[in-house]
Amino acid sequence: MKLKTNSSIIFSKFNDSTIDESWLCTIPTSNGKDIRLTIPGKVKKFIESFRYETDLLTFFKGQNITGAEINSYELLISEVLVPKGILLSSENEYEPPNLIKEKPGHMQMQLPVIKPRAVNILAALTQFLLNKVFFIVAVIFCIYCQIDFYLFLAPSHYNLWGLTALEQIQILAIVALGLFFHELGHAAAAFKYGCKKVELGIGWYICFLVFYAELSEAWQLRRKERVVIDAAGMYFQTIFTGLLIFLYMHENSNVIFYAITILNISFIWNLNPFFRMDGYWIASDILGISNLRDSANKELRRIIVKIFTDPPPPEKSQLTAKNRSFLFIYTLLSNTFFLYMIYFISQKLAYSVYYEIPEKLKTLNWSFLTGLDLLEIIVLFFSNLFQIMMVCFFMYFIFKAIQSSLNWSKIIISLIRSKRS
Repeated sequence: MKLKTNSSIIFSKFNDSTIDESWLCTIPTSNGKDIRLTIPGKVKKFIESFRYETDLLTFFKGQNITGAEINSYELLISEVLVPKGILLSSENEYEPPNLIKEKPGHMQMQLPVIKPRAVNILAALTQFLLNKVFFIVAVIFCIYCQIDFYLFLAPSHYNLWGLTALEQIQILAIVALGLFFHELGHAAAAFKYGCKKVELGIGWYICFLVFYAELSEAWQLRRKERVVIDAAGMYFQTIFTGLLIFLYMHENSNVIFYAITILNISFIWNLNPFFRMDGYWIASDILGISNLRDSANKELRRIIVKIFTDPPPPEKSQLTAKNRSFLFIYTLLSNTFFLYMIYFISQKLAYSVYYEIPEKLKTLNWSFLTGLDLLEIIVLFFSNLFQIMMVCFFMYFIFKAIQSSLNWSKIIISLIRSKRS
C-alpha cells in the first residue's frame, strides 16, 4: 500500500499541556465545516514523511523502529489517518473520504439557526463592546446595576405561579434574547481574532435546552485569545442584564424581574467547570488542556493502574505535577458532582412521575381545556413537551453514566485480578 499526505490538510501549532509538542490538524469536509483534532509532534513528523507518494513497507524498512512501533503506526493509519483523510491511500486511488462534521459527543441535538455570514455581520457591528475603555465602563455600570437591583429593587411580593401565559412567553422571549446575546459575545470575540466560520444555534446538552456557538475554528488561536472568547459570552450577557436592570428601575415589571433573575442564575450556572460550559472551557484553556474531562479521567486511570499494579508502570505522563494534582482533584469533584446531579434530578423526576403528573391528569379534562385561551393552551402544550424531552434525555444521560461506571469497574476488577495472579 502506498500513501501520501493530503495537501488540503493544514497544521498549526497548538499549546497543550498534556502533550510535549502538539499540533492542530484541520481537515476540510464536504459540507464546508472543518474537522479539527490535536496530534503529537511525533505523529505530525510521521504524516509529513508521506509528503510524496511512498510505499508503506519501504518506509518502515528504512526506519530504525521496533515491531511494536510498526504495529502502533499501522493501527494509527487504518483507524485515524486514512479514515480522516489525513493520509490518502493508493487502495482508494488517493481519493479523500467523504467526511461530514458530526455534532459534538456531549450534545444530544444541534439545530443551526444563524449561518456564519449573518453571524459575521452581527459580530462586526458589536466589536465596539470589546473595546478596553468600553469594557471598563460597562463592567462598572453592570456591577452598580446588580448591587442596586438586589439591595434596593428586588421585590418579595411577586408570585411566579401567578404569571399569566402571556407574561410567561414574554419572560422566555427576553431570556432567549439574552442568551442569544451571550453566544453573540463568543462570536464577536472570535471574529476579532480572525474566526469567520462561527454559526449560532440551539441544542440539547444532557437534559438542558441551550444556545450554542460553533467555535472549533478558535482552536487554532493562542490560549490567551481563546480565554477571551470563552469569557466574552458572559460579558455580553452581563451587559444585556445590566440594561434590563436599568429598564426595571423605570418600569417596575414582574416580567423584567423574572427575566433578570433567570439570566443571573444562568450566568452563575455557566461558571460551572464540570459541564462543558464557559467555566469548563476557561479552565481548559488557562491550563492548556484541550480535553479537560478526558485528560482528568486518563490521569485517574493512571493513578488506579499505579495502585493496583505490582510493580507500578513507569511514569509516562507529560503533565506538570501541578496540573496532575489539579486533574486528580478535578475528576473526583466532577464525578461527585455528577453523582449528586443524578440523585437530585432522579428525586425530582420520581416526585414528578408519582405526584405532580397524576395531580395534573386529574385536573386535565375537557372542561378545563375549554376554559383556557389560545396562549394558555400553547404554554401548556410546550411546557409538557419540554418536560417529556427532559425526561427522555435525562434517562439517556443516566444510561451513559451507568455505562461509564461499569467500564471503570471492569478496569479495576481486571487490575485486581492481574495483581493477585
